[in-house]
Amino acid sequence: MILTENKPSTEPSSFIFLKNMCSFALIITLIIYTYNQFSQFCDSISNPNLNFRQQNLKKSLSDSQNAKIIIRACSSYPINCTYNNNECELYENTNYDTTTCGSANSFHYVLDYQAIVEINPFITEVYLDGLVLDDKYYKSNTNSLRKLFIINEQTMVVYYSITISERITDDYAYGLAGGEVMDFVDFNAHTTAITTSKTQNITTIILMPVSMDINYKVESYYDFSMIISNIGGFFSFLSGIFVFLFGTNKLAPWGFLQTHWKDQKRHIGGTRSKY
Repeated sequence: MILTENKPSTEPSSFIFLKNMCSFALIITLIIYTYNQFSQFCDSISNPNLNFRQQNLKKSLSDSQNAKIIIRACSSYPINCTYNNNECELYENTNYDTTTCGSANSFHYVLDYQAIVEINPFITEVYLDGLVLDDKYYKSNTNSLRKLFIINEQTMVVYYSITISERITDDYAYGLAGGEVMDFVDFNAHTTAITTSKTQNITTIILMPVSMDINYKVESYYDFSMIISNIGGFFSFLSGIFVFLFGTNKLAPWGFLQTHWKDQKRHIGGTRSKY
């Protein structure tokens, strides 16, 4: 490539001044935007961003039968649990918390998200203790875990809605690389007694979802990749405005290294003599 010397600009001095002022204003705007991005990152460390979405239960699963509710029943006696005229399936998982039952025995059962369960004899406490979606277990949020209002020898309807929360429990590189996430489920459950059980010592529990939608609440940081992506996109936007107003500069065949290389003059002289 033949290198030519830069020619003096033919633009009016007033236009050059306007061009420089616009360049300065765009640079200041970029600096302010960059500062705001890092400010949002610092704020998100103590108060992570919350993203909400909603998904239909049947559409989110490969099979609607893959949605299971884990209930915990507490009793001072061994209990019998029947579901669809069959014995309830015990859920074997060492991750759940059993401290809420106190000195009573704790029993965990796996049920469909819509179910009618009969338990006997007497039970002291009942909890919605977890959720299984496509074989993935979601632990119930211990901070919002509430004992269901259950009356023995009554038919009780448990109305609930599912909210899955993804919480950041440990930062990676002060949040620049995100963090470790744990999943919890909240059921927002309440109960209503409808009839007295016809069979002595039997308590009937009917699980009834209020909605077939699952609500997701996800915590996130403004991590390093998001900051760079936002700044890069905003820089391209400002560059587009400048090019639209003033056009592009002349092609510069040399970059920073060629311009500041110590043998620059000798390289230019050799190129000129060659051509």
